[in-house]
Amino acid sequence: MGVGGAGLMYGDLWGLEHQWVSKIRRSLSWFITIGHKG
Repeated sequence: MGVGGAGLMYGDLWGLEHQWVSKIRRSLSWFITIGHKG
């Protein structure tokens, strides 16, 4: 595998992780908002 192939793979992994991070952050902020209201 060349450097470009490895870069592509890392890019995909980073993209997946980024999606999870934003999802978790959204859930956390949602929980915090609901908690403050309740």
